[in-house]
Amino acid sequence: MKPHSMRLNNYQVPNTSLRIRARLNIESQELSGDSSASDTAHKGIKPKVFTASFIVDQKEPDELTEFIRIVEQVSENGEPVVYEIQDATANAMNVRQVIFDGEVSVNEISSERAWQVSFGLREKFSVPEKVEERQAVNPIENAESPTTVPIASVDDSEEVELTSFEKVLQRVENAITPTPDNETA
Repeated sequence: MKPHSMRLNNYQVPNTSLRIRARLNIESQELSGDSSASDTAHKGIKPKVFTASFIVDQKEPDELTEFIRIVEQVSENGEPVVYEIQDATANAMNVRQVIFDGEVSVNEISSERAWQVSFGLREKFSVPEKVEERQAVNPIENAESPTTVPIASVDDSEEVELTSFEKVLQRVENAITPTPDNETA
């Protein structure tokens, strides 16, 4: 059997005894209160999470050093680096981009003179996340029935033609707003 292989951008994760475990969390909230009803509210599909482990021979410490360097990389703005992932499990679950997430542990296996390395990855830019982002960018286009209409600010020096309803509202506002002409002493 061919050994499991994982690539993060151009970095090849050591594949000695490489094991991958994936988890997909679908959030829901129980709505039954004190009753025995089984109603729930769907709260969204969370990003997929992966845990992985591999073994590094202690005769090859540079492999461990390089892996830790990749884990610790951050972007120019201090955010974790987003990696393009090439892995059979991740790709089968439709995951293309990940970030390191959670704990990275290195445990010595003295009987084998090796290190067991475990780490976590979290999906970045998941399909549900992209949908939510699009909805936030285009709230009017995505709304089923818009309840508000954008209002452009108008410079007071410009004359604006008012609708008949707006003219009535303007007269009412003028009548109830105290001015030097209609103030009572």
